[in-house]
Amino acid sequence: MFALSPLVSTIFYDNMPEIADIVTDEATTGTGGYLRAALLLMLGTIGLFNYFRNFKKLKGNIPTQLFLLGIFILISFGSSFYSIDQKFTLIRATLLFSVFGFLLGFYTWLRVEGSLNKALNTLFILGTILVFVSLLSLIFIPSRVWWWKATRMIGFFEHPNNFGAFCMLLYPIFIWKFYNIKTSKRFWVILIILLNIFLHILSGSRTTIISASIGFIIWLIFEKSWIKLFFTSTFMIVSFIILINVMPSSFSRKEKSQLTDLSSREDIWKSAFIFIKEKPFLGYGYGVEGKVFQNEQKLDLEGSFIEKNVRQSLHNGYLSIITGVGIIGFIVWLISVLFPLWLGFTAPFSTIKAYSIITIIMLLITNFI
Repeated sequence: MFALSPLVSTIFYDNMPEIADIVTDEATTGTGGYLRAALLLMLGTIGLFNYFRNFKKLKGNIPTQLFLLGIFILISFGSSFYSIDQKFTLIRATLLFSVFGFLLGFYTWLRVEGSLNKALNTLFILGTILVFVSLLSLIFIPSRVWWWKATRMIGFFEHPNNFGAFCMLLYPIFIWKFYNIKTSKRFWVILIILLNIFLHILSGSRTTIISASIGFIIWLIFEKSWIKLFFTSTFMIVSFIILINVMPSSFSRKEKSQLTDLSSREDIWKSAFIFIKEKPFLGYGYGVEGKVFQNEQKLDLEGSFIEKNVRQSLHNGYLSIITGVGIIGFIVWLISVLFPLWLGFTAPFSTIKAYSIITIIMLLITNFI
């Protein structure tokens, strides 16, 4: 998925202006979406097959965090009985189950014959290739990699925030490689990191840039490299001051906007709380949080970018979970996410530990916005 999902987007996303004034009443998707879903289902099936093929070797063991995720998936499927869009809930829950299957298969591979080092080396190679391909695309296919809505780079994705998240997730991989390669070759890893920073800035994804910065600082804290921490923190503060004053076009959202503007996200969050108060414990059905915004009697959508669309994002993953499966489902989901984080903090320091914790923390921060 790491390599193929951008490829699918490249083939089937034309990066052309959308037709205005269209309200989507039900969940639909294009060819690219179907292919990505098919890839995910295939990976999930392979993962489950791998687990049951090695069931005796593993003695049927499932790690606690995956067991908790399994409970959350059952809650998600159960929410289809009262969902405001049962079909969409079943589809989203099935795709989530595919993720569970893949993770279970990956866990099996790690226990039986693989190692996380092999996986990270593979991700490093793929990430490096995609960084250089993205740079070359700026020259050879600029119409594809620049977003039609604004001066923001989307790379081989369908939205600049997705590209920004991709760049963000590359940093822990590259930093891990920096600490696990010969000193004479570290220059090349630094070069790749700098190129990734350049692409990240072009994406204009402010949240992921902040998350990545916090993640890198946490890595240095783990490493107890106080001199590096001081100079890195100073450099980041100066860089943010420059960004706030210079305001690159990729960070601009509308006229007179500031770098710290939330692009009307606060309107969405306030509206989400209106619906959460009505069904706080069970929610409206997993994955259908966007459809609740079609109720015009409860919301004043004028003057906001909130769309009456089942695909409307709440721009807050935590509110999305609560709106979908309620507080009960949210608690189960949160424990399943925080448990591996707690395991990481209690384990002896290693670059793999640092990679795992930083990746989780960056995703948790990004999930807020």
